[in-house]
Amino acid sequence: MHPTIDHDCRLPGGASHRHQKRGVLLLVVLSLLTLFMLLGTTYMVVTSRARATARAFSRAAEVAHSAQSAAGRRFVDEAFLAVVRGPANHEDANANGVLDNGEDQNGNGVLDPIGFPVGEDILGDKFGFASRSAAEGNRLALTGKLAAPSPISGVSGQTTQPMLVLVPVKADVAVGPESLAGRVVTFTLPDLTWSTRILRAQGTEGQTTTGFVISLSPVAGCRGVTFNDLTAAVARAATATSTDFIVNTREFFGDPNAALPPGVAKDTNEPYDGFDDANPFLAQLVSSPAYD
Repeated sequence: MHPTIDHDCRLPGGASHRHQKRGVLLLVVLSLLTLFMLLGTTYMVVTSRARATARAFSRAAEVAHSAQSAAGRRFVDEAFLAVVRGPANHEDANANGVLDNGEDQNGNGVLDPIGFPVGEDILGDKFGFASRSAAEGNRLALTGKLAAPSPISGVSGQTTQPMLVLVPVKADVAVGPESLAGRVVTFTLPDLTWSTRILRAQGTEGQTTTGFVISLSPVAGCRGVTFNDLTAAVARAATATSTDFIVNTREFFGDPNAALPPGVAKDTNEPYDGFDDANPFLAQLVSSPAYD
């Protein structure tokens, strides 16, 4: 007989291989779960720290950007005002080192200590300067106090929402009404600053003006106001000592070659302002340009 081996025969106290494998798998599963928990915790910590850092960086960048933006806006505003109103005190308008017309109004041979060189800015070219003392009506800037406005009769729609109104002045303006039509009037009333054009003026021709006819409707480049707002603003200004309106001089009506007293700059309200020694930065046309 051939001897046979019983493979299922185990020694007393011996462990089963199947039970050993089951224990190893359990340890592997527990180890993986622990690893995943550690990874998740690490990700949460990293992301929370990254979020806090990103917020801090964003706040710092926002503060720096706001400061730069504010400085940039101030710089642009100053440059714009210099172009519109003229450069600051003691400044050569065109930086040519020469006292040009309007830079030495008192005739002492140096830049004026008060005010800025006039005439080489947009408003100076359009409206002139020192016009409150001009003798001619078209060259005189006017100020004064206003009375309560009233709608113009005979115009449809005026009863519900007046658009054409007469604004009387408390004291007659010392120029004839023919000198005011088409000029810009700026109302400097409490809580209401608004500019529009005078459509017609009332008064005695060649002598005095008693009121302006204006439109309250918005036009290109100018917002409108309501009749009630204008009436309320005039009423608020009744007891104030400040002026209620300013009428600019007529645009482009000056004569830069006019003879004026010594020490007084010539009329900068030029009918045309083009390229010349006083305006070197304006565009110019050359009949025969030379190209390299």
